Amino acid sequence: MRRLKFKGNILYWLVSIMVLTTIFGIYSIFMQRYVGACDFYGYYNEALLLKSGKVHMETGLNPSKYPCTAPLGYHVRDGKVVPQYPPGYPLLLAVGSFLGAEFYVNPLIGVLSVVVMFLLLLKLTDKRTAVLFSLLWAFSPIVVWGSTYVMSDLVATFFIMLGFYLFIQEKPGASAICLAFSLAVRPTNLLFLIVLVPLLIKKQQWLRFGLHFFIPTLIYCIFNWIIYGAPYCCGYGKISNKFLLSVFFPHLVFYLKEIMVQLTPFLVILAFVALGKRAKASWFYVKWFLIFLIFYCFWAAGGDAWWWTRFLLPSFPALFILAALGLKIILDKVDQKWKRIHHKYSTPLLSLITIIMVIYFVHYGKNHDVYRIDKGYAYYYISEAVGKVVPPNSIVGSFELSGAVRLYTGLETFNWYNWDAVPLIRRMLKKNIPVYVVVERCNLEHFFVKRILKKFHYDIIKNINIRENWFVRKDNWLFKITKTKKRIKRGIKKVPGK
Repeated sequence: MRRLKFKGNILYWLVSIMVLTTIFGIYSIFMQRYVGACDFYGYYNEALLLKSGKVHMETGLNPSKYPCTAPLGYHVRDGKVVPQYPPGYPLLLAVGSFLGAEFYVNPLIGVLSVVVMFLLLLKLTDKRTAVLFSLLWAFSPIVVWGSTYVMSDLVATFFIMLGFYLFIQEKPGASAICLAFSLAVRPTNLLFLIVLVPLLIKKQQWLRFGLHFFIPTLIYCIFNWIIYGAPYCCGYGKISNKFLLSVFFPHLVFYLKEIMVQLTPFLVILAFVALGKRAKASWFYVKWFLIFLIFYCFWAAGGDAWWWTRFLLPSFPALFILAALGLKIILDKVDQKWKRIHHKYSTPLLSLITIIMVIYFVHYGKNHDVYRIDKGYAYYYISEAVGKVVPPNSIVGSFELSGAVRLYTGLETFNWYNWDAVPLIRRMLKKNIPVYVVVERCNLEHFFVKRILKKFHYDIIKNINIRENWFVRKDNWLFKITKTKKRIKRGIKKVPGK
């Protein structure tokens, strides 16, 4: 009997390793390998800075005089170009870059989140339910999205999940360290801590938790103090003006609709089942989900693309746990009334449901560009095309590509989305430094672009076109600024006799 049990354990572990390896392989095939725009470039380049022991970006021009030299993902503070994003996720990318595996960080975190989801559900339900919902978690569209893009959403979610798992495992010290680090990944993870505090007090673990939470949080506060001037500040700047009452109901409708479409009514109904018989046990997970939902319903950004549900991703584990608890309640009732049917048909039925759900998730992901092997490639392609045309001593103005051109060509860049771009261009032309401007098709009518083209003579050098369905990747026009247009003085004529 012991030998049979031992063989069963070996088979269980082999199957688990094979499944996780397959999931990691899928994430790795579709992971992002090139960066640009704001978030992708901002995180990646900050990782390069941290790897080299720096926190400020060095530019060839004086950022105090010309703040437009800061690319997207950065801004100028006290004469230095500082990163916009918290250091937690870039730090993980920097660690991965020592092995040449920085782009594998998200796929690895994705797989680890599947493991933690399984362990959480194994603790709260049973093995069969844990397997089902951990697989659904692995293939849910927004989790695959977070596992394949250079973004911090899933990383922030993972450390909440790990911190909560360690907490229910009666390891408050380790839990506190994980959750403290999660704040350095995304400061809004503080919302989860607000929900967790009553449990800490109830279990009388707040003192031990607080002591372990203090040191890593203090390190992050010191970092903010050095870079941004205050321990409670981060690179996002003042955020109070980003909370709008006017967007609450449109965003609420958007998020609830997307949850129903992405996660299916099946998961939502199961989550509601958990609010019946086990309402007290489920209330914590309800608060976990609602606090993120309410917060981001007031947040100005979002509401126009399915992937904005990434804001709510740190609360999605609560939904999956609620759904798993709901399924467990149903299975227990079936087992009580129809025990023979339960033992004979429940496992095949659950397996069929899992297969159908995974197929739906994959289909949704394919229709929404999750399963692409060329994520971010256009930023590299366009930057390379610019680098082949533009002389090495030039300066290139751009918006979405302001970081990518700097990264992939080594050229000095500036952001034309800034008032000081025009004075900078004049200064460069006086020094006989070639000035080029890259403009995406959607930005040809932008005020700052029209302002530049109105004040300077220019030649159209190239139309860099790449077949993509992201706006930034279509018809990128490369202009060469040749000289300043002469100003026509229109003074008021003097009236005779006055």
